[in-house]
Amino acid sequence: IGVSFPGFISGFSGSPFHSWDTQMSYPALLGLTEVQGVTFSNFGEACGGVQDVVFHTWNANEDLMHPIETEGIQLVDVDSNNIAFIGRPSLGKINPADCVDMECDG
Repeated sequence: IGVSFPGFISGFSGSPFHSWDTQMSYPALLGLTEVQGVTFSNFGEACGGVQDVVFHTWNANEDLMHPIETEGIQLVDVDSNNIAFIGRPSLGKINPADCVDMECDG
């Protein structure tokens, strides 16, 4: 993975008692990552047939993905299928009693 979508959260992350990708609170309302003047190269099939991707969603964060703005990036030997991967939401996390946990509330 070249760049993982950021996870700006609205509260304490739980570190160091929880892993960095564990959410202990809801996402922040605002957040932006800027990627400027970066060259990504050789993103394709890796060991064991796994696909390397330039941009990848943060699978643990299913509430929202904050934007990534790019400027002046170059892709060298990167297949079009390996530019971005957007993970599918987990249907097991749908909780009708909590409207903010609906995967379709986009």
